[in-house]
Amino acid sequence: MAVSPEHQIYAELFSDAPDMAVAFLRDLGVEVPKYDRSELTSCDLGHVDPVERRSDVAIMLRDKVGEDPLARLMGVVVEVQRDTSERKRFTWPEYLCALRSKNECPVTLLVICPRQHVADWYDEPIPLGHPGFALKPVVLGPDRIPAITDPAKVGRFPTLGVLSAAAHGPADPDVIRALHLLTDSSCQRALEELVKGSRS
Repeated sequence: MAVSPEHQIYAELFSDAPDMAVAFLRDLGVEVPKYDRSELTSCDLGHVDPVERRSDVAIMLRDKVGEDPLARLMGVVVEVQRDTSERKRFTWPEYLCALRSKNECPVTLLVICPRQHVADWYDEPIPLGHPGFALKPVVLGPDRIPAITDPAKVGRFPTLGVLSAAAHGPADPDVIRALHLLTDSSCQRALEELVKGSRS
């Protein structure tokens, strides 16, 4: 399936700043252990079979545990969703179980939805059939992204500034203005793509 430019930009934002995913998880009430470093890990979450299972972004949080200076503490699967898809309710549990099995650590799912109605649709538990076994995605929609109008804050957190502009820019010109003061032409093109996508 072809990936849209908007989808790719959102995935790259979290690939470039994996700690931002952790900050959002904490803000949304997820208990994340103290860690020394975050790193991207393989997005290939499937098995050797004809069906590809690949997440948008996969992050591993590491810190010293006992004698291991880079022990695996927690995995984060980041998925970007522009539209609703019933199929994701079946593939996402597999992603988490595969990453958990491979790294033998807890794993959390963070779903990024540029459109609020899509975020609301995904913000429901996914029952897996076994009693008491349900996956509740942690969903980040525009209503959970802060509107940043301070250029200095955008300078400190540029990735968050881009997300803020994509979520709130069409309704709040001050958010766009704060980002315009600090970004180069390539960032501007990416932002225009995101804002255009959030309107459609």
